[in-house]
Amino acid sequence: MIAPGQFPFASIICTMLLCGQWDCYGRTETYTLVGMREPVVTVKEGTKGFDVTARFLAVDAFDSLTNQKLNRQKGQGFASIALARFMGIDKTQSMTVSGLKPTDMRLRDRSIEVSFSIEKVNQPTRFESQSPKLVGRKERNAGGASAERDVPESSARATDYLDTIALIDAGGRSSAADLLEGWADLYEGIASIEEETLGLFELVRRQVASDALLQQEERGRILADIARAQKDFLVALRVELQILEASAK
Repeated sequence: MIAPGQFPFASIICTMLLCGQWDCYGRTETYTLVGMREPVVTVKEGTKGFDVTARFLAVDAFDSLTNQKLNRQKGQGFASIALARFMGIDKTQSMTVSGLKPTDMRLRDRSIEVSFSIEKVNQPTRFESQSPKLVGRKERNAGGASAERDVPESSARATDYLDTIALIDAGGRSSAADLLEGWADLYEGIASIEEETLGLFELVRRQVASDALLQQEERGRILADIARAQKDFLVALRVELQILEASAK
C-alpha cells in the first residue's frame, strides 16, 4: 500500500499515461495550405496560448524592408487560416484572437519561416445566415472604406498578386496615418509615401505584365485592380493630408 504523498511523482506519471505523450500541454498540428507560395503551417497549443509557424516561398521582389513587411503580413494570414482549422471553426463563423505577437522570422533558401505567439482565440461568432459564407475580396472606394464584392475564381498565382496589391495599399495608408509621429515636414512625408507606394504598385504591374503563367483574363483583371488601387490610394492620401493639416494647426 502506497501512502498518500509517498511518491509525489506518481501523479505525474499517471498524467503522462493518460495524455499518451510526454508533452501534455496540448496537441500539435501541421497544415498544408493551397497557394503559389506553398504555405505549410504548424500550430502548437501550449499553457499560455498558441505558437504558430508559417513556412512559405518568400516575397523577394522589393527592397529588404518591404519584403520583410509583406512576408510578415502574408505569414499572419496563413497563420490565421491554420489556426481556424485547428480550432474547428467553419465558414459560417468568424474568429478573433487576442495577444498576437510576431516572435521570429528566418529566411531558408527561397522560403521564409514566420512565427507568432497568440494568447487566446476568442469564442467564435456565427453569421446570421446559417449557410456557409465565403467572404469575398474587399473592394476599396474613394473614402477609404471597404465593401464586400464577389470576384471570379482566381488561380493561386493571381490571388497572391491581388493579396500583395491589397497589402501595399494598406501599408501606404497606414504610413500616412502615422505620419505626424515620424516626419517634421508634413508635405515631404506625404510625397515620400506617395512615391514609395506608387513605385511598389509599378513593380507589381511589371511582374504581372510579364508573367507568362497567368491566364489572359487574370492578367487583365489584376492590371485593372492595380490601376484602381493606385487611383483610390491617391484619393485616400489627399484625404489623409487634409486630416493631418487640420491636426497640425
